[in-house]
Amino acid sequence: MVKGVARDLSQIGQENQRVPTSQGLDYDELFRSFFDWELYCDSTRPSDPASPCLGRNSHRDLPSLITEIQPFLDHLSLDRDESGYLRMTPGLSPDHGGITTSESMGQTPPELVRGGSTSPSDHSGSVFLGGVEHGRRRPKASLQDFQAQDDEWTYPQASLGKHAPRGYPPRLQVHEASSRRSAHQTSGVKRQRSSNDLEKKSRQLADPDQTADVRKSGACLPCRISKTRCQDCGVCPHCRKAFPDHSHLVCTRRTPAVAPPVIRHVADVWSSNPAEERRVVDEPRFFTAKPRDIAIFFTREPDSPFLRATVQAYHSQNGVDENPRNAAFLRERFPTHPDLQAWAEAQIKRERTSQFEYSVQNFLLAYSEDGHGLPKHDLVSKVHRMNCFFKIWKAPAFTCSSSNKVSHVPFTVQAQLRHVAWKALVSHELDVLKLLEDCLAQQEPLKPHERMAVWASLWQLILMYRDLVIAHDNYFSQYPSAKRDPAIAQPYESLYNIFFPLIAIFYHCQFRTPKRLEMSLDWLKEPTYPARACRSSRIRQFSKEMLDARRDFYEGIQKSTHKIDNSRLRVLVVNHELKKLSTKRRPRGSTKTKGGASDK
Repeated sequence: MVKGVARDLSQIGQENQRVPTSQGLDYDELFRSFFDWELYCDSTRPSDPASPCLGRNSHRDLPSLITEIQPFLDHLSLDRDESGYLRMTPGLSPDHGGITTSESMGQTPPELVRGGSTSPSDHSGSVFLGGVEHGRRRPKASLQDFQAQDDEWTYPQASLGKHAPRGYPPRLQVHEASSRRSAHQTSGVKRQRSSNDLEKKSRQLADPDQTADVRKSGACLPCRISKTRCQDCGVCPHCRKAFPDHSHLVCTRRTPAVAPPVIRHVADVWSSNPAEERRVVDEPRFFTAKPRDIAIFFTREPDSPFLRATVQAYHSQNGVDENPRNAAFLRERFPTHPDLQAWAEAQIKRERTSQFEYSVQNFLLAYSEDGHGLPKHDLVSKVHRMNCFFKIWKAPAFTCSSSNKVSHVPFTVQAQLRHVAWKALVSHELDVLKLLEDCLAQQEPLKPHERMAVWASLWQLILMYRDLVIAHDNYFSQYPSAKRDPAIAQPYESLYNIFFPLIAIFYHCQFRTPKRLEMSLDWLKEPTYPARACRSSRIRQFSKEMLDARRDFYEGIQKSTHKIDNSRLRVLVVNHELKKLSTKRRPRGSTKTKGGASDK
């Protein structure tokens, strides 16, 4: 075989001109430079499992870097006796036995954590020792000895002791920033708590069961606005103390949003024949004559504002003309809500007097037109529109002019106008109650720039529902039998005993202190608010007239003979507010007295 290899090599030398073929060439030396004869012989022998694999070089032929690393590792070992565990593989030395190279290469590293409590010190040494548990001696040191050397900052502890040390261990030298060192040095000094810390402090409930019951049933309206502790049922002590004779009316858990609406359910006491009005509004019409243009006036006075409209005569479905004067608005020119609102606004501007009621509605009109971008403008606009349709709904018989003749508006036209105004009034009432609910949901009291808008809006609502109650009283005086009609009496009782006290006490709680009753427009300046609103002379003029006229109006309520004034408005609002207006506020420097603190 050797001769065959030499023959082949000689042929290679002959074919390849780059291989020298001189007579002095040593073929044996050239053969050894290309082939490892000893390795070839070892590879052809049958493998003996008991004999160790010597590898390609013996231990003494290995480089010095490999032969000298073992004493170095023995020197670094924690235990000199356990240095044998740091040997890389048994195949490096012919004196070692135990496993073959193939066995050691098939081993996998041990798991880092066993049972959730093993630290890395359990696996010190080579990562190939996990599969040779049977071939090594147990270390003399126990697991606790190795774990004692772990750093508690590097390896998490299973459980902390009662007196766990705070900060770094004493043996660790940590260079902290100067700010942190100063904080540690001053940690023993008592720090003064700020107001923010006191607010963030968790509140402990004195009676959790009672608090849960109150949250389930809801606090009463006065306690909710004033942020006062309430009780879960019955009249609370706060309302009983504030209104001893009317606490059953004041302590209500209704809110404006859940209160039953009034306009939808009350009787139409301003109509001469409400049943007939409902009939003519709903019946079908068959127009006969030509359309006619007319002007509808609020009153019979010459300068009264008018509404231009087009009407047309009609007869009912039977084809019989019961009333030759039946007429209705032309479908193509039916009055819209903006048309009716503009008509009522013209009447409001005409009713400009120094009386409180007219000053309030003129202020709302000016705030609605010129106050875009001002606080609570949505509430003011909704209340103003509601008042416009309320004026149309409660107005007496309108007059009209046609062909230079002034006469009463046909009954059917009057019914249509009042029906349209009533439907708009119902819609705006719901919107206003929702906006009042938003005021109730505010976490803080009304801000100074919100007070006048809310104050005027609430007073306009009080005045409208007051007029509605007075109209019912007059209706009952004319028709005593109406008190026995549930369709009329029950909505009236709800208005008088539930809804009106709700609006009155809502107003009282929002403006119960002299400070909240002090309102001005000093905040109305540019550029915080729009230029048109800041330059509006009407807003400033009507606000001044409104505030100046309120005392005379309150005194008139105290002298009034109306039932709503004596038993509701006076005891729930006027008496208290007159008392607060008469109270002279102390200067800011002397807010404390012997008896207590001033009102907030």
